[in-house]
Amino acid sequence: IYAILSNNIKVLDKSSLISTNWTDKLWATVKCIHSNNLLSILKAFKDRKIQYSELFEDCDNGIMSALHEILNELNNEIGHISIGDCVDLFNRVPPPPPVTVEALIYRLQSSFIGGKAAIDRYIHDYMLPIFLDVSDSKQIINSSNILHLYCHVLLWLKYESSTYTLINGENFIISDLVTDDTLYLGLQRYINQLCDRNLYDLITPYIRYMNKSRRIQTYSLVLHKITPSLPLYLPKLNKSSNELLLVNELIAQGHNYLVDDMIDIFIHINLLDDKTYESINLTNNTNSY
Repeated sequence: IYAILSNNIKVLDKSSLISTNWTDKLWATVKCIHSNNLLSILKAFKDRKIQYSELFEDCDNGIMSALHEILNELNNEIGHISIGDCVDLFNRVPPPPPVTVEALIYRLQSSFIGGKAAIDRYIHDYMLPIFLDVSDSKQIINSSNILHLYCHVLLWLKYESSTYTLINGENFIISDLVTDDTLYLGLQRYINQLCDRNLYDLITPYIRYMNKSRRIQTYSLVLHKITPSLPLYLPKLNKSSNELLLVNELIAQGHNYLVDDMIDIFIHINLLDDKTYESINLTNNTNSY
């Protein structure tokens, strides 16, 4: 407590209370940088006061000497770090290695603090490998558990219309950070995961964010996967009631979310048979990437 109140960054770096938690260590460092900036402004103000008179109560030699000593100590440790671009900040307090889902989330947080270039790097270095299921991403413990978060982050970025101004004066629209191909790849990967986990009733809200051809193909394949030999208009009696209820629920969701696509989806389903489905896997939608 005394270390954070006095901005003693050296003591804080060694503290066992924050050394194991990246967010706490980042907060403590940013707090010290902020306090250092305020102290620099305060010293400049006091220096100007002394030019007029050395009799100001808060500008005696003892106070000014202590203030100068504190600033020198802080400047040696963190004076070169700017909160504006965050490059030096994350060099001093690097996010943990991306070997767990928790570490990936920390790095996601740091990318949003870092700005446009950092978010671009994160999408390329961490999101895409997991969407494509490449070998590097398989080394991350339980990486599939972060697909839900990634999917929602992409949707938020893609449909956020705000415009921001960078430090160099350049304007950029947040939605430009996510291409259509990246969004569709993330959606398809998460939809595949929901299907693998038999969570079919959750997929329709995500499919609606695809383009028309992808919506029709993906929804048709999902329904066909549930009932590969079942014409939708003439349900067979030997199918389980649970299966029929699930198909009916998905069709009802389709009429809510994909109302303009349902006729095309029915036509596409009736073109599929068991053999066709065996040769068309949901993951084939990612081959174009």
